[in-house]
Amino acid sequence: VKARINLYDDNIISPPVPEGFVVNIWDDNGTEGLPGTLLYTESVQPSEYGWFELNIPNLNITEGDFYIAVLKSASVDDVFLSVDNQASTHSYIQNWEGAIWKPYSSYSYGKNLLIRAIVDAAGGSKELEAKDNNSSVEGYNIYRLAASDEFNENNWQLLAENHNDVSYSDTLWAELPYGQYKYAVKTYYTMGNLSDASISNLIEKDMTVSTVQIQLMPFNSQAFNQTGIILVPENNDPAYYYNATTNSTGLASISDVRRGNYYIKLNDRRFIAQNEFVAVSDGQLIEVGLLNKPFEPMFVEASIEGESVEVEWQNPSSLYKLSYDDGNSEWGVSGGQANPVWIGNKFSANSGSIAAIEFLSEKNPETVLEPLTIDIFNAEKVLIATSEPFEMAPNAWNYVTFSNSVVISGEFYAMVHFASPQTPQHYLAVDTDGPEASLNRAYHYNGTEWESLDSYYGNTISACNVMLRVLMEPASGSPAVMNTPYLFDVYRFKKEHAANINEWESVGNDINGTAFNDASWSSLGWGEYMYAVQASSLSDLNSRAVLSNQLDCDMTLGCELVILTNSNYIPEDILVNLVNIENPEYNYTISADENGIAVVDAIRRGVYQLKASHRNFEDYTDTIDFQENASATITLTERALAVGGVKAVIVNPEKAGISWSDPNSIISLAYDDGTSETGITPYGNDNLWLGNGYNLPVSVTVESIDVYSMANNEGVDGPITIDIYNESLELIYTSEAFYFEDNDWVNVPIPSFAINGGVIFAMVHWVNLPAETNYLGIDQNGPNASSNASVSYNGVAWAYTSNVFEGVIMVRVNVLANSKSITLEPVDFPLGYHVPGAEYGFIKAESTVTAPLHDIEFPDFINAESVAVYNVYRLKSGQENNFESWIQVAEELDSVVFEDLQWGELEPSSYKYAVEAIYPSGVSSRYVMSNEIVQNGYTYYNVTFNIKDEDANDITDAVVKFNNITNVAGDYFYQYVLPGTYSYTITKDGYFNVNGSANIIDENLTVDVVMEIDDTRIDSPDAQSLSVYPNPASESVRITYSEQILEVQIVNLLGKEVYAASVMNDYLDLNLNNIQSGSYLLRIISRSGIRVEKLQIVK
Repeated sequence: VKARINLYDDNIISPPVPEGFVVNIWDDNGTEGLPGTLLYTESVQPSEYGWFELNIPNLNITEGDFYIAVLKSASVDDVFLSVDNQASTHSYIQNWEGAIWKPYSSYSYGKNLLIRAIVDAAGGSKELEAKDNNSSVEGYNIYRLAASDEFNENNWQLLAENHNDVSYSDTLWAELPYGQYKYAVKTYYTMGNLSDASISNLIEKDMTVSTVQIQLMPFNSQAFNQTGIILVPENNDPAYYYNATTNSTGLASISDVRRGNYYIKLNDRRFIAQNEFVAVSDGQLIEVGLLNKPFEPMFVEASIEGESVEVEWQNPSSLYKLSYDDGNSEWGVSGGQANPVWIGNKFSANSGSIAAIEFLSEKNPETVLEPLTIDIFNAEKVLIATSEPFEMAPNAWNYVTFSNSVVISGEFYAMVHFASPQTPQHYLAVDTDGPEASLNRAYHYNGTEWESLDSYYGNTISACNVMLRVLMEPASGSPAVMNTPYLFDVYRFKKEHAANINEWESVGNDINGTAFNDASWSSLGWGEYMYAVQASSLSDLNSRAVLSNQLDCDMTLGCELVILTNSNYIPEDILVNLVNIENPEYNYTISADENGIAVVDAIRRGVYQLKASHRNFEDYTDTIDFQENASATITLTERALAVGGVKAVIVNPEKAGISWSDPNSIISLAYDDGTSETGITPYGNDNLWLGNGYNLPVSVTVESIDVYSMANNEGVDGPITIDIYNESLELIYTSEAFYFEDNDWVNVPIPSFAINGGVIFAMVHWVNLPAETNYLGIDQNGPNASSNASVSYNGVAWAYTSNVFEGVIMVRVNVLANSKSITLEPVDFPLGYHVPGAEYGFIKAESTVTAPLHDIEFPDFINAESVAVYNVYRLKSGQENNFESWIQVAEELDSVVFEDLQWGELEPSSYKYAVEAIYPSGVSSRYVMSNEIVQNGYTYYNVTFNIKDEDANDITDAVVKFNNITNVAGDYFYQYVLPGTYSYTITKDGYFNVNGSANIIDENLTVDVVMEIDDTRIDSPDAQSLSVYPNPASESVRITYSEQILEVQIVNLLGKEVYAASVMNDYLDLNLNNIQSGSYLLRIISRSGIRVEKLQIVK
């Protein structure tokens, strides 16, 4: 039995989509003729409610009854089979596997289940049991219909009703007209019920015409010899395309043409068919009227000539274009790495020569540009011409010419040649859905094998043409030569109306030539203008309008920005960056003067993104409309920069000294211009360092590092560090972990880390974060963007980044130095270059320009003037996070030095000092901690020497050296001496030296000393004379002494030595450039002792 089973599943209170179930077929050899042997089983999943048809393949039942049942899965609650209202003679139910089958009628809802079997019972009775069955097959109704009327039953012709056989002969077939026909059969049941129709296959009658003749009607005395004609069927079935060529009278014959409706296409660039849609019904002559094809003008160019504009173009009759694309790309292909590849189209042209090739490219962000060529192959695939090498411009139509004439007749191949590129190049655009894409004219050639592009890429695409076009110059006498005149219309419009033809202004009509002069140009208002030229043919058909280049009319303005601040001063070096939002090519970076005025002599009209930045103020950003005028006033908000290098020392047991660096004495080493054009973040779980190299000509201390980050909606927050490497590429410092901000700078403290000049690398370090983070900013258009300042390190190899992305990484190193300015030197390390790869992670907006090595002038970095005052706090170590326990010891101090005179009164402990900067606008910086110093709580005593001669006269100018400390002559007092025994030596010219020791126990001590005259020594000259000039001094000072100077020392008021030098001469010219302003003690050491003078330095 070959059965077709129908199950009707009702969707009443069922789920939206039917649940799956199992269909089983049993033999009737069970107990009392109930289901026994399982003959067939299959799981089914209906897609919708209603009759579900299941085909059973060749199931043989030898005799007797059989059962069809539906098995509901235990996990499915709702499978509803419909029932009808007849007695349930044939329906049964088994509630679980192994249970007894019961009549369905034994349940209150018992009716006959809607399960049907259609069987082919050849050799059997062909009957189901007749009891309660009103659906026995009586016969068949047979219908004939046109193939197009399959769903229009009203047009069917009934051939036989209640036909009692399963075959039928249509005896009227020979009398039917030509056409495509089908037959329909409905099953005729008892009581006149008819089934749905089953439709036969399609058969055709007389669908081929032996000969069709097509006559091109005369037009303007044109010749039609060898004009190609194509008949394209209405359904675009490629099996029924027909091609023919006309004779000298314009007549073409086509044999064995299938009847139907066709489009007529002419392979003649001069004409289109006037009656483009024709019906082929019999052998006939089809006359085709012609219309002069409207060709668009070529190479429309506009140029300003004095007070007018000259618009020029090329007449389309002199050149014609071969093209298979629709102007829109859906795909792209490129040459593979390291292997030569040719990609292009196959063309066919009447005799002529190639004027140029144009093709559309799409950007590949990971390419490194290499020279390409256009190669021309003839029909036999022999190379016949090669262009000069060129580099592909991304996202643009590339225009390539040939130095020598390339003569063509018939078929040829125009191919872009990728000659063994090191990286994949930009993509060739590909059209996959245009009207001629199915022609599959695109080809791939690897130097050995030619293959259609769709075949080469397998299942990726099924139809395509490369967006590569050929401009042809027809040969003399060729049908492509057009001797029909064209007239041209010229329009002018603003660029923003290019797509809205209703906004175009007609400025020239019916021009019989290829040039037009717009004399009204000088009277136009400002704007970006374009021109369009449209050709009209003798048939009054208009071509597509071709647009010119853009011209600017009064598009610049003088720009002045007035910059105010919320503080009491305006710094001189405010940096302003203006970027035209519509066209970022127009961007301007300027500095404001001492009055806060920033001027651009000529700025392009438009809407700009403005950014003003200064290290003492928050970045100011705004959108400014500079279309009508270019002036604006902005106000900057003061930024609270922290102090640098807080140091605490114990001056003596009663006094502690604290010093720090003014925030504006910190020099910020920055390659970027403050504006990021793109950013980069590694992939998740990467180990990567990115940063900049700095070649320092002087010693510095690093106080902090600024990092700029850009928001990344897909990124995660993760701890990042700053790592500093030396010129040996050894790690010398790692910061505390920090987190990126959204589109803002992050300041990472580096507590006074000393660098003794040379090369350092300041690197942002990601390690094993679960995903990418915010982007690290990259400046791509600043003054140093083309440098090799930025580097990468992946834990194995270092490399410059300039061939992966253009620009410098926005990492700034903030340092202190003993000078007002630093000029960086180039970092010229043989680090090599990375091939672009995944280790760099995600680049926000890629660039592929390879930067030249160190093509920059390295700038001077200069510190700024002081504007802050300071609050100083004392705290115990361990209380850094308990601000309430801090003691303020100075308020709004205007010096960078403070002496804590309460130090000696403090209880023994370890202490630190914190300094915050307060700015004129009232904002305060973060606190910067000093080092730790210890108050030990010891008791100190004073030691005084009482020095007399042998006659008990006081000696007032002896030199005392006590506990290895030598006082100036005449100073006999020593403070802060701990209990113990100390040696001393007392010297004076003309007296014998006195050596001894002093024992301090628990009180101040006075040591009495008597000096004896040295009568063996020749008297010394008069007292030595000392000259220090000028004093106060700013840049240098000359020291002159009456005897040889052994050493010169300069000590600040905290007792810290800031300068020392051996002299061995009686004068010294001392350079003060590296010593800050302040009061100092100048110590002159000679053989006769130490002289001390006060020195004032004023810068």
